[in-house]
Amino acid sequence: MSSNSIRVCILLLLVGLFCTAYAQDDPGAIAVQLPNALEGTNWKAYSTIKTLSGDQLQALPDGELLTEYGLSKLHVARYSNGKSQLVAESFEFLYPSGAYGYWTLTRGHLPSNRHEVLSGRYLISLMTEDQVTWSEVEPAFAHAFSPANVTRLSPLVSHLPADSKIAGSEHYIVGPTGLSQIKRLADLASLINFTDGAEVASADYADSMTLAIIEFHTPQAATFGHNAVQQTASDKRIVKRTGNYVVVADGFTNREAAQAIVDKVKYTVQIHWEGKKFTSIPIDFRPPDPAALEEAAETATVILRTFYGIGVLLLCTIVVGVFTGWTIFYWRRYRRRRLGLENMFSDAGGTLRLDLDNYLLEAAEKTKLISSGKA
Repeated sequence: MSSNSIRVCILLLLVGLFCTAYAQDDPGAIAVQLPNALEGTNWKAYSTIKTLSGDQLQALPDGELLTEYGLSKLHVARYSNGKSQLVAESFEFLYPSGAYGYWTLTRGHLPSNRHEVLSGRYLISLMTEDQVTWSEVEPAFAHAFSPANVTRLSPLVSHLPADSKIAGSEHYIVGPTGLSQIKRLADLASLINFTDGAEVASADYADSMTLAIIEFHTPQAATFGHNAVQQTASDKRIVKRTGNYVVVADGFTNREAAQAIVDKVKYTVQIHWEGKKFTSIPIDFRPPDPAALEEAAETATVILRTFYGIGVLLLCTIVVGVFTGWTIFYWRRYRRRRLGLENMFSDAGGTLRLDLDNYLLEAAEKTKLISSGKA
């Protein structure tokens, strides 16, 4: 193998190691599939796992909403424990924030025969028509998807005031389709420009109030957003801007109490150091780069093929070398047998040693080195 080929192999190896390190540093890169059997239970999959992607996702009942939250694939499998049957749907989102946002809109509205398990960028929906022990099934699925349960969610939801907030009513929204499902805030869906990366966190409070925090990522976008939302202010709606936040309260009966809760929202600036590597950027703030992912996959394929080829060449070299050596050895042995030289001394080169000492030295030149013992 030439020196240039060796350099190319080393370069490809380094690129592959970099891609592997990047994938390990990115929790979103961890891919988890529906298991064939639930660990610690007698539930097993009795059908092949089906995968929907691309245009097939648009045909789902919530196709537009799921696309808004970044759904990339849907895996479906059927399970049975011998008595009951269960259908599991694994919604695979691009980011954990997308899975969390969709989960906040669906929880609390599920029928009794349907449960959901949130794990990282996966949302597992479980449906059955039989009697199922959910306390056994849900932890098993959560354990199966635990490798992906490394999340860095947007802190926006945590900025909702805790006073008088109804537990479990939080919603995380990233688009107009999701916002339109919040009845008291549906009219804002057409006023907020989500293409600039705006986010909304909302929750229900006592006194029938709904509070929403709209975050814009630049002061200019916040100014335009506030001007648009301010037009909807009324006696039953409070609109206030604080930093890049626009706070909206609606549905209250006590304006003073609602204003006190709105005033508790504080804009907190977060600084994220990018560092010297792309992997230093927090997961939620990394720009998606499909081209880079595709290139990394192609590079990994080239590396695998290269090492596969090198392994095949080494194996062929060893086999050919052993066969060639064996052939030469037995061919020479066969020739020596034919010539009657099999029992004669031979060095590794196959030549004979000629003992000519007695012929080259004359009798007169021979010297007696050991005496007879007489003085």
